[in-house]
Amino acid sequence: MTDQKLTIPIDSIEKDFQDFIQPDSNKRIIFSGPFGIGKTYFLDKFFKKREKEYLPIFLRPVNYSLLSNEDVFKLVKYDILLQLIHLNEFEFDEIENISKAEYSKFFLKKNGFLIIRNLLKLIPKIQTAIEGIEKLEELMKVYKSGVEEMEQATDLKMLFNFQNEFEDNFLLEYDNISQYISQKLDEIVDAKSNGNKPEKVLVIDDLDRLDPEHIFRLFNVFSAHFDQVNYQSNDHEKQDNKFGFDKIIFVCDIENIRKIFAHKYGEGVDFSGYIDKFYSTRIYQLFHNGIFENYIYPYLEREFFRNYNLGTDFYFFIKVLLKLLFIGNEFNIRDIERIKNLHLSNITLNEKWKFPEVNMVKLNAPENALLDGLPLCKALYVLISHFGSSTVLRNKIHSSYETYTTTENQMNNHMFHTYIADLILFADSKKHKFGIEDNNNVYTYNEIPYRIEKNFEKLNFREGPMWYRVDLTKQNQKVNYELFMKALAEASIIILDTGVLNI
Repeated sequence: MTDQKLTIPIDSIEKDFQDFIQPDSNKRIIFSGPFGIGKTYFLDKFFKKREKEYLPIFLRPVNYSLLSNEDVFKLVKYDILLQLIHLNEFEFDEIENISKAEYSKFFLKKNGFLIIRNLLKLIPKIQTAIEGIEKLEELMKVYKSGVEEMEQATDLKMLFNFQNEFEDNFLLEYDNISQYISQKLDEIVDAKSNGNKPEKVLVIDDLDRLDPEHIFRLFNVFSAHFDQVNYQSNDHEKQDNKFGFDKIIFVCDIENIRKIFAHKYGEGVDFSGYIDKFYSTRIYQLFHNGIFENYIYPYLEREFFRNYNLGTDFYFFIKVLLKLLFIGNEFNIRDIERIKNLHLSNITLNEKWKFPEVNMVKLNAPENALLDGLPLCKALYVLISHFGSSTVLRNKIHSSYETYTTTENQMNNHMFHTYIADLILFADSKKHKFGIEDNNNVYTYNEIPYRIEKNFEKLNFREGPMWYRVDLTKQNQKVNYELFMKALAEASIIILDTGVLNI
C-alpha cells in the first residue's frame, strides 16, 4: 500500500461543462453531485482556467455563523461585497478629500458608506479575514462624522431613519445594496474587458449543507426575483438574475434537496414545479462516465485489495457492491480514502473469516453454512466493518438501488450469468426454502429456472463443505444489467435484514 492520492482527470468533464454553460440562454444552473465527489474542486479548477471568460464570485454559506433570527440573504450580500474587496476592486481614495460639511450631500448621492456600515455589523457573524480592513475603518471614521452632521439637519435625519427602517424590515429584496453590487460588478467586467466582457457568475456552493430554513430562504429570494422578471411589468429592464449576474450556479446534491423539501413541505407537494425555475435547461450532474471502472476501483485494487489474496469471487462482489453504492451516491471520494484505513488483516487472517457458520437457519434453512463458501456474504462482511453496522449498510444499499442509473455498464453478460446464482440463493429464499420440500424441484426467479443443491458432509469439526448452491438449469441464460442489480440489492438486503452474518 502507498500513500498515493486518488486523482481523476477532469479534462473531458471540463469540455462537457463548457459546452453546457456556454449558451447565453443557460442563465441558471443546478450543479448536482453527491457529497464528496469533488464539485467544489471541479468548479474552482474550471473557472481558474477561464479567467478571461468569466468573473466568478464563490459563496460558501455553510461557513456562515447565523443567529436564528437573522436574514441569511443579508449575509449573501455581505459575502459578495467581501469578495469584491478581495479582488481589490473597491477604491476609497475619495475619502481623503471629504469634509464633514460635504458628507451629507455625498451620502445622498452615493450609498457606499451605508453599505460599508452594514458590512461591518456583520463581520462578527462570518469568520473571514478582510484584506484592506484599514480602509474600512478609515471610512467608518468619516461616516461617524457625517452622522453627527446629519443629526443636526431634520430632513436628512428623517431620510436616514427611513433608510434604516427600510433595511431592518427588508421587504424588498432589490434595495440599494443590490443595486450597488450590480453596479460594481459592471464596473469590474468593464475594466477587465479586452474586446469581450467576461461573464459574471455567482456560484452558491454546498447549498444542501445549510439549515433547511436557510436553503429555502435563499431559493425563495432568487425565485421572487425571477418571478418579477417573468411575470411582472419590467419598465426598468430588470436583469434576469439577481445582482445582474449573467449566470447563477446552485451547487448541491439535488437528491438531498429533494429529501429536505419532502420533509419540510410533505411528500405530496410538487418538488419539480418548485425546483425547475432554478435551472434553465436541465440539472447538470457531475457524474463522470466510466469514473468508477476507470479510476476508482483500479485505485482501490492497487492501493488496498491487492495486498490480500481474497479470491476472484470476493473481488467481484466487493466491486459490484461498491459500484452500486457509488452510482447511488452512498459511497463518495472521502469514503475511498477511509476504506484504505480498514485493516483487512484483522478480518481475514483469523478463524472468523474462513470457518464461522453463517446463520442460514434464520432464513428457514435446515442447516447453517460456512462463510468461505458464500462470497457475497464475505463482501458484505467487509463493508459492514467499513460503514460500522449492518443497518447503515442495508439502508445505503436500499437507497442506492432506488436511485441508481444504468448509464454505466462495463460488465459483460458472462459475468452476470456466472454470479447470478449466488444472488438467487438469498433473493429467492422465501420461495425455494433451500430445497426442504423437494431437492429436484425447479424454481424460477424472474424467468430464470434453477434448482437448489446442498452439501453438509462434515469430515471433521469445522472442516469440509457446508454450503447451499443454486444450479441454473438453462445454460447461457441471458442476465441483463438491470436484473443483476435487482438481485444484488434484494439478496444483500435480505442478508442484512435477517442477521445471518451474526459474526
